[in-house]
Amino acid sequence: MGCWSVLKTWFCAVFLMCGVLFVCGGCGCGKTKAPPLQGVYTNRANDTVYLEQLQEMRQRQIEVAEVEVAIARRMTQHVEQVKATLPQDAGEDKLQEALAADAAWQELEAKAKAQADLAQKVWEEGRDFIRDRMIEQGQAEKDVQAGKAKSLDKPYGMDGGTQAQAEKDVQADKAKPADGQSRMRVMNKETRVKKE
Repeated sequence: MGCWSVLKTWFCAVFLMCGVLFVCGGCGCGKTKAPPLQGVYTNRANDTVYLEQLQEMRQRQIEVAEVEVAIARRMTQHVEQVKATLPQDAGEDKLQEALAADAAWQELEAKAKAQADLAQKVWEEGRDFIRDRMIEQGQAEKDVQAGKAKSLDKPYGMDGGTQAQAEKDVQADKAKPADGQSRMRVMNKETRVKKE
């Protein structure tokens, strides 16, 4: 009997340990949950913040261009004013000499150069912003495909389908015209038969 009781005790201990390990393993003891995936836009046209920033840049470029055009108009008007003070037979050389000596013309030229530099700077900022966003979009696409991030893009289409589903629909539609054409031929034959 002594051996049997030791065996029972050992069996109960092993059974109890297995139960504890099973419960701890099942409840997640020692397991860490993965952090939630970061949401990214794989299509920058769906990112409202990006679109707002793009609109602000566009508006800034328009404002800079409007000032540039206004300066160009003033320069054209000033050239006409200086031409009016010169004799009729004065050539382009005389006009350039008169403009070079004119303080108002020099001020307009300086404003035009400064505005052209500002326009170039604003254009480059816009180009760099779009380029950086395109690079981010490419990385976001890779991250979503690798499972490192989740897409925040709107569903494709009115029915909430994905773009992949839409592409499948297009592929299915490419196969349909042959069927549709054959149906039309049958309908045309039926119409001809009815007319006769």
